[in-house]
Amino acid sequence: MEWAVFLIAGLCLFLYVARRPIMPGAVPLVRLNSHHLSVDGNSVVGGPFGEGLRPYVLITALFHHAASSHVINNTLMLLATGRELERRIGGLAFLLLFCLTGAFGWLCTLANYYITMPEAWKDGIAQMQTSVGSSPATYGMATMAAITLPVDDPVGGGLFCTTWASAMLLLWAPKFFDDKYGLNLAQLPSNWVRVGSVGVACAVASCTVLPPLASWAGPGASQFFFFYLFVCCVPFTLVDWLSSGKSSATDHGMHDDHLTPC
Repeated sequence: MEWAVFLIAGLCLFLYVARRPIMPGAVPLVRLNSHHLSVDGNSVVGGPFGEGLRPYVLITALFHHAASSHVINNTLMLLATGRELERRIGGLAFLLLFCLTGAFGWLCTLANYYITMPEAWKDGIAQMQTSVGSSPATYGMATMAAITLPVDDPVGGGLFCTTWASAMLLLWAPKFFDDKYGLNLAQLPSNWVRVGSVGVACAVASCTVLPPLASWAGPGASQFFFFYLFVCCVPFTLVDWLSSGKSSATDHGMHDDHLTPC
């Protein structure tokens, strides 16, 4: 029985929900200072505006997310690819590898700030950029799964659906909790036409085009990553590229999934 992948996913979801008040004016269930749950240069390597080193944030920040679409995306990615990987290497090894991969990812992020913004780093400004989220670990583990799992291994078992459906769910589900594409369910009924149109299109594609395409793509891991990269990511990348000329803050990356989470 795989336990580490569900433990990590459950902790991410619990921390996201528990750090928010259930209703306006209510006190959150978990009242942890965000300084203990986010990565910045001051906390890891120090800086002129730091309040002491907190290297443990390289691990704690992996379980903290700033937006619903962010935690849903990372949780689904972990469940889709992590269960099969854990079955092969064991729960303790998976948990340790998750933490080490995430910490290494954060260190690479800080190194990128140091290399690309040397003057800002020298002045202590670059160290103030704050990041949260398990993306360094979840996508690192997904990459490891793509490299190590046999192509015919089943992927997506953690989401209890077929391989190609798990890939589609992974990319589409977060879009319904984000404002970027106008599909946020929290904005219903004002955007019901767009949400309904996308829902109908997905349903039609699921019954007609996608199953034969899944057979052509092959079994297991090869099918999952084919769908995720070419059927899911490429269309959204084209949409983002075609709309990059707009001047809204969201189109230039100025929303919480790009400001703080990773």
